Formats: sequence, structure tokens, C-alpha cells
Amino acid sequence: IPNTVTTIGKNILTNNVMDEIIVLDGTRLISLGTNWNGTAHKVNFVGDSYEYNCFTVNDGVITKYPSYCSATVDLSSGIIQGQTITAIGDNAFKGSGVNNVRLGNTITSVGVSAFENNSIHTLDLGSGVISLGNRSFYNTGLTDVVISANVMSIGDNVFAGNDNLERIEIQGK
Repeated sequence: IPNTVTTIGKNILTNNVMDEIIVLDGTRLISLGTNWNGTAHKVNFVGDSYEYNCFTVNDGVITKYPSYCSATVDLSSGIIQGQTITAIGDNAFKGSGVNNVRLGNTITSVGVSAFENNSIHTLDLGSGVISLGNRSFYNTGLTDVVISANVMSIGDNVFAGNDNLERIEIQGK
């Protein structure tokens, strides 16, 4: 999809079978219709089109991440769309199909159900997180978790529903 496209209508790919959609660097999709990506479960966003089309950010808080975006989320730079990311909002990544998550050290809180219902293989909370909201990693398939010494608050049922969770390490100061 060229960077001149800003609007995509609904069901534009109905009855098409495809493996991949590529969105070029510099593309800013302002309006997306329902089921616009057809059978392509993940869309390959190239360059900065990834951060501008996959993240909804309000005042440094990621509030939404669509399921058609990459399964790997690397927020280690701490910057999205020119904003310093300080928090993951409630339900932001819920059911979005992410499986590798790396949070930047600028992120201090992870909201309620933020990553619920995903299949996370690797998780790096970073050293900045001080608060994990209720159910933030509920039913995510985690097997191993390391919680930094900076975490001061862990909500209810944060790691519940992870039947294969074998180890949680809480680091000391």
C-alpha cells in the first residue's frame, strides 16, 4: 500500500486469499474499514508506518494496538510517534496476538488487562515498571517472569490463567 493512501474502506479484500499485506514507510492510514485486511492476519508495516498505524498513543499512554499488527512489540526506545511512552493503558494489547514483548525503561505502569489473552513467549518488563494492573498478564501463556526490584504494586490476578507458568523471580534491591 503506497504512502499516498490515507483511507481504506471495509471488506476491500473479501473472498481473497493472501498471505501478506505490506504498508510502505511514511504511510498514515487515518481511516480503516472493518475487515479491511481480509484473510491476512498480520500486516507488514515498513519503517515508521508501523508506529503510526499500529499504536494509538494519548499523552504518553498506549491505549490501543490492533491485532493485525506485528506479533513482536519492542518498546525499548521509549518513543512512539515522537512521544515518550510512560504507560500501557487498560486493555491496550488485549487479544491482539502479540507473542514477544519488550517494554522500555520509560514505562512505569501496565494497565488493567493490558496484555490479557495473548500467547506471550518472551516478556521483558524493563526496569521502569512500578505498577502492574489487575489481570495485566492474565491468560498469556507465560512460563517464566522476572519482576524488577522497582515494582511496588502488583494487582489482582496479574499472572492468573497461565497454566504453564513455572517460575516468577522477584528481584531485590
